[in-house]
Amino acid sequence: MKYPSDAFARSIEGTVHLEFTIEASGNIGNVRAIHGVGGGCTDEARRLIRTIRWTPGMRKGKRVRSVQEVSIVFKLGTTQR
Repeated sequence: MKYPSDAFARSIEGTVHLEFTIEASGNIGNVRAIHGVGGGCTDEARRLIRTIRWTPGMRKGKRVRSVQEVSIVFKLGTTQR
């Protein structure tokens, strides 16, 4: 994860909640923010979700589409340089 420079400069912290679909092929689609915090954090969370290799759901031995929700926390450290 790369902390967005705008969020860093403005000391923005918070949790981005995303919902997305994992297709039967393993591809990611329909990434949407349920709750964002601004400063570029929502865009970075979307980018991060798309970089992860996801395993599709299984039902009766077959791959199926599934919907997932993920929360990504953006928190600045206590010591800043």
